[in-house]
Amino acid sequence: MKRALFFAVALLAMPAQALACPACSPGRDDAARQAFFDTTIFLSLLPLGMFGGIVYWLMRRARAAEARELFPTTEE
Repeated sequence: MKRALFFAVALLAMPAQALACPACSPGRDDAARQAFFDTTIFLSLLPLGMFGGIVYWLMRRARAAEARELFPTTEE
């Protein structure tokens, strides 16, 4: 009997849990939905930007090393 009562209460409490999730509820305001969307876009593009930055940095270092080979300085 206690088990049935527990499951009945848990089943009745589930809609309240769904409303507590800000991404699950369509009744949320537009600003919160836009913030979640913007954050998703940012976090999706962040790794691409990081890899692009590393590639750019490596290319600049390679060009600088090549320039040092072509035009060596005579500092000793």
